Amino acid sequence: MGGARGHKRKSRREIRTVLVLAALVCVLGAAILWARGRDQRGLQPPPRSPELQARIESPENAAHVLVQALHLLPGDNPLPQKYPVPDKPGEMRLFETESGSIARALDIWAPDDAPEIAARIEQCRPALDKAREALDAPYFLFPAQEANVRRPILELLVRHFRIACRHAWEIRGDPETALGLLFDGVRLCRLLRQDGTIRFLTTIQAEERGLWTLLGTYLEQSSDAATLNRAFEGMLRLGEPLQPDYARVIDSEWQAYYTETERIRSEDSSGGFNLRRLLYLRWRTQRLRAFIDHLNEWQELMTLSYPGLEKALDAAPVEMAGELREYDSLGHLLCQVKFEETSGLAAYRQVLLLALLELHRLDKGQYPGTLAEAVGARLETVPEDPFTGTAFQYNPATPERLLVSPGPGKPPQAYRRPEKSWRAEVVKGVVSVERIDTKE
Repeated sequence: MGGARGHKRKSRREIRTVLVLAALVCVLGAAILWARGRDQRGLQPPPRSPELQARIESPENAAHVLVQALHLLPGDNPLPQKYPVPDKPGEMRLFETESGSIARALDIWAPDDAPEIAARIEQCRPALDKAREALDAPYFLFPAQEANVRRPILELLVRHFRIACRHAWEIRGDPETALGLLFDGVRLCRLLRQDGTIRFLTTIQAEERGLWTLLGTYLEQSSDAATLNRAFEGMLRLGEPLQPDYARVIDSEWQAYYTETERIRSEDSSGGFNLRRLLYLRWRTQRLRAFIDHLNEWQELMTLSYPGLEKALDAAPVEMAGELREYDSLGHLLCQVKFEETSGLAAYRQVLLLALLELHRLDKGQYPGTLAEAVGARLETVPEDPFTGTAFQYNPATPERLLVSPGPGKPPQAYRRPEKSWRAEVVKGVVSVERIDTKE
């Protein structure tokens, strides 16, 4: 009997020992999972070199000068006012100006050079002068923590260069000053193109293309050979826009998402929206890292023309197919930024040719028979349409369509994104995060 009771006590002790050890193992496993959850090495972007960090913090960094210029911009636009309606004595209303006019850009509805427009331009002058200082800085680099704060509003400086250009040309009748402002706006765009996320780069490229389009409108209306020559020489000095450094673009996108992830992590993540957002950003950063790992391949792809790029993306590796096809994915955004790059290059070349065609028309009384005749010895070769790699379509008999690019007329269409929800599970000690597709 006593032996049997002793055996039972021994068995109970063994069971308690096993349970205690199991509990210790569970606690240890939970601690390891907690520590791994806090370890962000898997999500962190590549560390910056000390030299690069020093350049970011240097007062010679053009980004610091542009931030100072932003602080010099007036805080508020003038309020819209009512003006007399032409040919309707006594009637007052907000005068609807042409879309894209300087009055519309300034939120002023006026049929003529209202005093508010000139006053606004004068108020912006210190900011534009400060922005010009950045054009002579050796580089432009933005700290990652300011990516979501400063980049979206830097386009305001470009916009004000365009506004001042329009005011000088259309209202004051001063083409020389207008050209200087326009070219400074282009130089600022090219400075900003050196750094930034894909969305920011797309915006800046569109701003530069808009400036070339504006210049083309002016040159078609100009009957002054001196102005046309000044515009042509200024464009040659600027040169064609360089291809962005897509390695830095992808890395900046990664930095921006990582910064946003850390911001959300620092907030209360217990709410459903923040948790879903955090999981989504984590998944996006993992996909971005996959793209960065394929950097050499993507750098080669990005040198292609826009149609070639689309075909290359369609033939991408299977593991990237979902990321490329999803609405708002990195692959889709790369398509958009490449479209803007190609469109900007096409606009530059068209306006360059347009200046020569208008000079020939002023000299000979009519447009030349071929583009080569207009170029003559002023350019080594006739610029080609970057969308097709062939000559622009030239129609001297129909001046309203003088130079046409038959390339794509619009950026890639967004794919329809189905509604997504997110699920996080712990299976055998491994955290699993997956997307769940739901019906639209």
